[in-house]
Amino acid sequence: LIHGDDIVASRNFFLLEKKKYPNSSIYNGKDLGYIDLIELLQPRNLFFEKEAVFIENLFSKKELFSKLADSKLDIFLWEGKEISSVELTKLKAINKLFKLPQSLFSFLDSVRPNSSQNVVLFRHALKNTSEEMIFYMLIRQFRLLLAVSDGKDGIDEAKRLAPWQRTKLTKQAAYFGKENLKKIYNKLYKIDLGIKTGETETLAPSIDFLLLDI
Repeated sequence: LIHGDDIVASRNFFLLEKKKYPNSSIYNGKDLGYIDLIELLQPRNLFFEKEAVFIENLFSKKELFSKLADSKLDIFLWEGKEISSVELTKLKAINKLFKLPQSLFSFLDSVRPNSSQNVVLFRHALKNTSEEMIFYMLIRQFRLLLAVSDGKDGIDEAKRLAPWQRTKLTKQAAYFGKENLKKIYNKLYKIDLGIKTGETETLAPSIDFLLLDI
């Protein structure tokens, strides 16, 4: 089982494991039924080569877990979040957890307008976290800051916040003001678009310039 809040690192590990099995495919657990999984777990190789099955999001179908133990194939499961210890007891598996480092959350919580520490803390977080994950979490942070800036929970993600999280974000949002948060979020969107279209080749310098400009 490959899981954790560092979805970039966990996904990369999942895909690297898949490369060891050239004839394998990735299946979405949300689309699998009982019969589908039984058929999927049947050996097909007549030349006795090692086989594997790769499934993502199977925790949405916990009732299928019992069939995994019956298979002689190598099974790799990927979840884009950390699975709790209680949930892990429902599945007997080797546990590969990818957690985001505290330095990343320290950076996100410390971002302020006109602060020289923004880039310093970003570069510190970059030592243990990929630039892609930091950028993804930075977008999420400003999305939440925007959501709480007017005292309303406009998105589902904000509605799920614990009271202490909402209080912390509301205080951070006050440093920026709603209009400034909108401008920064728009700049993040443009960086994201540039990366996806190939106009921006390197992400870390773009984040540096953004942090210097806010």
